[in-house]
Amino acid sequence: MVWGRKKPFSKWFCLLIGLSLVTWTLASWDPLLARAQGISIISEAAEKRLGARADVQILQQFGFYADPFLQDYINQVGQRIVRVAERRNVSYRFKVVDDPSENAFALPGGYVYITRGMLAALNSESQLAGVLGHEIAHVTQRHGARRMTEALGYQLLTAALAIGGAASGVGNPGQWAILGQSVSMNILLGHGREFEFEADEKGLFYASRAGYDPQEAGKFMRRLRQLERLRGAGYHGFGSTHPETTLRILKMEEMSGNLKGKDLEIGEDRYKAQLTGLIYGDREDRQRIRIYSARPGDTLASISAEVLDNPHRALDLALLNGIDEESSLRPGQKIKIIIDK
Repeated sequence: MVWGRKKPFSKWFCLLIGLSLVTWTLASWDPLLARAQGISIISEAAEKRLGARADVQILQQFGFYADPFLQDYINQVGQRIVRVAERRNVSYRFKVVDDPSENAFALPGGYVYITRGMLAALNSESQLAGVLGHEIAHVTQRHGARRMTEALGYQLLTAALAIGGAASGVGNPGQWAILGQSVSMNILLGHGREFEFEADEKGLFYASRAGYDPQEAGKFMRRLRQLERLRGAGYHGFGSTHPETTLRILKMEEMSGNLKGKDLEIGEDRYKAQLTGLIYGDREDRQRIRIYSARPGDTLASISAEVLDNPHRALDLALLNGIDEESSLRPGQKIKIIIDK
């Protein structure tokens, strides 16, 4: 799933993803067997090879966020969820990419990515678990492979044969670009309404089984909706292939209510403590996240005036931290603030 503002993919990037798919999947593709099973024309082994190839291109496109401690933390949370999910034969790799938009997505073969912009928007380990659980569900349910199968089917073989002819001087070489763009769109730009709802349901189930409060996921989605309205920016859930955000939130809240249990973690302070020094927004803005520990009697208004030297930033702090502007702060509570480098 693409959760936030969509970053355009270059034609060469799309082409390389497409070439990887053709190279690594056709050898193991049995269309008749796949059609009979009703699952995918892409084998599990091919998914893993495709993911490994595509991972290189993803990191070239977005950039790897070079913070080993943060990368390790995200991997720990991700692996905790993987332990309660299906398809444990898949080696999951969790990576933070250097992009300011609020996004997370997964590729076939267990490659899961989350942007630093998404990490800045989240406010608890349970919210992180909800996002990662959703992306893990796309992998466990093979949504990437199934989506490509539904969208391309036997057309993929037809295009591949045409490309093979072009390589020997026959056919239209432009088929390369067309196929590459089609494949990358299906892998990276969403899985369709049915699969997104399924990933929501599975992801919440995984998060709760791993010991996280699943209600935090719906809470986060409501904040994203609020930010979208205030900023006028597009967030996941408004595209034609995705569920409408309000419906999604209602379904997530209903599902998480059914998953309530004892001793479920939220992990707000633990999560925010990991974000110290995280680059915020575009790199040229030269801003980072600093974590402030609330003192007795602190309010967002007082923090805005005393720490940020601006009495009018209380609403910004509220939106950044996923709380109301007039919220009472407990001593020691972690508060994200934005500072210049």
